[in-house]
Parts: sequence; C-alpha cells; structure tokens
Amino acid sequence: MVRGPGWDTASPDARRALDRLVAGLPADVAAVDLPCEFDRALEIVHGLLNAHLADRFGALPEETLRSFCPPLQEGIVAGRALSAARYLELETMADRLTALAAALFDDHDALITLSAPGEATRLEEGPGSGAMSMPWSLCGLPTVSLPLLRGTNGMPIGVQLVGCQGGDRNLLRVAAWLTDTVTLNDKFTHEQA
Repeated sequence: MVRGPGWDTASPDARRALDRLVAGLPADVAAVDLPCEFDRALEIVHGLLNAHLADRFGALPEETLRSFCPPLQEGIVAGRALSAARYLELETMADRLTALAAALFDDHDALITLSAPGEATRLEEGPGSGAMSMPWSLCGLPTVSLPLLRGTNGMPIGVQLVGCQGGDRNLLRVAAWLTDTVTLNDKFTHEQA
C-alpha cells in the first residue's frame, strides 16, 4: 500500500475506507514508503504538462484561448513561461522518478492506493483531481481504477492499482482478484466510509 503523491489531499473518509479494505484483504499487504523524490512528482507532472499545453495550444488565436476553461488557460500561460533549462531539469527528474518507480516492483506485485482524493465528483462540480494517478502515468506505469468503495455521500471512491512497466497482464489479474474479493465481501461493498 502506498500513501504517495497527492495523499495529503485525500479526504479522511477515503483514507479510512481504503485502510479498512486493505486490512480485510486475505493477502499480505506491506506499507511502501516512496523515495523522497516522489515528494516533487506533482510539480514535475504539472511542469511538463504545462510545457506540452503551451506547445500544443499556445499559438492559437487569443479569442480561442479565452474560450478555454481557466485551468487550461493557466496551464498554457505557465508553459509559455517555462524556460528550456527548467524543462530539461524536469525531464531529468522524471527519468529519475521512472527508475525509482521501477525498483518498487522488485518486491511487490502491485501497488494499491486511492485513485483520487475522495468520492467521485458530480458533473456540476467539474473534473476531479488527477493528483493521485498522474505521477504513475508520468513513470509509464499501468494503472487500474476500481470503484470499489463508497464515501459518506454514497458516491464511489476509487481504488487504484499500479503495476510495473509492461506488467499490464499481471495488473489486470490482480485487479480481477481484488474485485472478486471485494464483491464477495459485503463488508466492503455496502459499508460506507
């Protein structure tokens, strides 16, 4: 189990629900501490994403850019301001995270964490947060999000499984096992956080 990037934004009910799920699994689940470099994972992801947004959309007419949602506009502006030296620094840091992430699977079949900081958001609330999944994608790791838990408002709380690079088939096997295990245990599927 990983309490990694974005964990500090997780709601108390989501944390409790995942802790209960993990405690009740009929398998050994070890707590995995991430290397300190992961503390900067979201900074790296957002910096590289903003650079991509500026490259992809930055040359569009201002009238078109103003029609974009505020977060997209802000990302484009931040990406335009990113220096080449900073971009290369972020790329180097991303490569380091990728190497460190690969080493996590020397002793573990998969990682389990939350998919998002809390319950699924309603359409009118806008998009949810990708803070808990983006660092794994940055490292090129396959992930699966399973809506196995419920929060205090009755909305799903996603459980994220992360596998090693190229380990998609094994990750899907673990996801099927987890889904079957949770589905067979009413304690998880009907109990709210």
